[in-house]
Amino acid sequence: MKVLHLDAGKDWRGGQQQVWFLAHALRDHQVSQFFAVRRATLLAERLRRQDFHLEELGFGSEFDPGSLFQLGRIVRRFNPDVIHAHDSRSLGLAALLRLGGTQAKLVASRRVAFGLRRNPLRLMKYQTLTSRILAVSRYIRETLIRDGIADHRIDVVYDGLDLHSVSRIGKQEARRQLGLKGRLIGTVGQFTEEKGHGFLIEAFALLSPRIPNAWLILAGNGRLEARYRRLVHSLKLDEKVVFLDPSVDLNALLQALDVFVLPSIEEGLGSILLLALAHELPVCASQTGGIPEIVIPETTGFLVPPRDADRLGSALVEVLQNDAKAKDVAHRGRQLVEDQFSVERMAAQTLQIYANVLAT
Repeated sequence: MKVLHLDAGKDWRGGQQQVWFLAHALRDHQVSQFFAVRRATLLAERLRRQDFHLEELGFGSEFDPGSLFQLGRIVRRFNPDVIHAHDSRSLGLAALLRLGGTQAKLVASRRVAFGLRRNPLRLMKYQTLTSRILAVSRYIRETLIRDGIADHRIDVVYDGLDLHSVSRIGKQEARRQLGLKGRLIGTVGQFTEEKGHGFLIEAFALLSPRIPNAWLILAGNGRLEARYRRLVHSLKLDEKVVFLDPSVDLNALLQALDVFVLPSIEEGLGSILLLALAHELPVCASQTGGIPEIVIPETTGFLVPPRDADRLGSALVEVLQNDAKAKDVAHRGRQLVEDQFSVERMAAQTLQIYANVLAT
C-alpha cells in the first residue's frame, strides 16, 4: 500500500504530532509513504531527519496553483493508492486533483470543532470527493452529520500517544531545570480566542489570594499574547504568571506542574490532555467539544463550563487542596491513556480504513 500524506500546518500542534506518530507506526507496518508538508516547518524538519520521503510546499491557500502543480507532480511520480489530507487546506488541493482525474482514494482527517457552515464547496470537498473522513472525536462526527455529511462516510479515530516518548524525570529535577517553584498550574497552547487563556488568567486571579504560593505557567505563542500580558499586568499578577516559549521541553514542564488546565471555549478533542494524563497530572478542562470524551468528571479529571472563570478557579482550588483525590484521579487518567489512546490503536484503525476504502 502506498500512502501520500498532506499537511499544511504552519506550527507544531496536535495535528502535526499525530502525523508524526502515524508516520512511524505505518513504517513499522511496511506501508510505503510520501509526505507533502508546508515548507520550513518543524514537521518537515523532523520527517527529513528520520529519512522519510517528502517535499515541502508553499500551501498558500487550498487553491494555490503553485502547490497544486507541485502536488500533481508528486502524485504522478509516487502514484499513491491513498491520499490522506490531514487538514482542510491540503484537502482542498487534493480534492482538485480528484476533480482532475486522480484515481487515488481520498481520506481526510477532521480535527476542528467548528462546523462546515453549509458552504457548498466544503460540502462537496467532504461529501462527494472524499472516500472517508477520520473524525478525532464523537463530537466532531456528530457535528459533521449535522452539517449534512453522510454518517457512513465518517469514522471516529481518536488521537494516539506514544507512551515511550513520555520521559519522567521527576518533579524536583523538572522544576530545577525550568527554574520553577511553588504550586504550579499550567497550560500549553496557541494564544488564540478559542483556547480561552483569558478565562484561566481571571480564574487564577481569583484563587491566588487563597493559595498564595500558586504560580500560573502559560506555554505558547500567538497573536493574542500581548493581550494576555496586558491582562496579567492589569490584575497585578506579573510576579505570579510565567510565559514560556512553546519550544520548552513539554515533558519537563508537565512533570513540574501540580495541575494541568485546558480552558478552551471550543476543542475538537484536546490531544495535549493525553500527554498531561500520561504524566499522571490531575487535569481541569472545559466541558466543550470532544474534551468530555477524555476527561470524565471526578474519574479522569475535572470539568467546568467554558468561559466561567469563577467555576474554574473553584475547581483549581479544590484540586490543589485535596492531594489524595487529585492523585487518584490522575492515576486513573494515566490508565485511560494506556488502555484507549495508544498510537498502535490509532494506526491500526487508520490502516484498516485505508484498506476499506481501497476495497470499495
